[in-house]
Amino acid sequence: MSAPKKILIVDDDLNMHEFYAELFADFAVTFCTNGEDGVAHIEKGEIFDLIYLDLELLGMSGFATLDAMRSLKGDKLPPVVVSSSLSDEATQDTARVKGAVGFVPKPVNLQQAISVAHKILTGGAAPPGK
Repeated sequence: MSAPKKILIVDDDLNMHEFYAELFADFAVTFCTNGEDGVAHIEKGEIFDLIYLDLELLGMSGFATLDAMRSLKGDKLPPVVVSSSLSDEATQDTARVKGAVGFVPKPVNLQQAISVAHKILTGGAAPPGK
């Protein structure tokens, strides 16, 4: 039996932690409430198969967090899905330019979140907004 896929969730909303814990119950999930802690996990060399990243974080913003993670890991950074209530086209475009492979608007649609994660974890990146 193979080890479960590892997912890093960076979101300051504890209700979202509960949502993701249920959604990804079959995975090994690590939660962070701010960008600095998320970056620290990457800096320590922890291996993840997927990162879910909120944009509206206290302290370091989601985009600053993504930039910091990317500066540490470059192309070896695992796939990042941005999830945010800031879901206008410009924000989604910025997420893509910064390397996010998926975008799930908040409030999060359960089926969409499952679909995006499944596509990424099974080898096919989901397009942002799908």
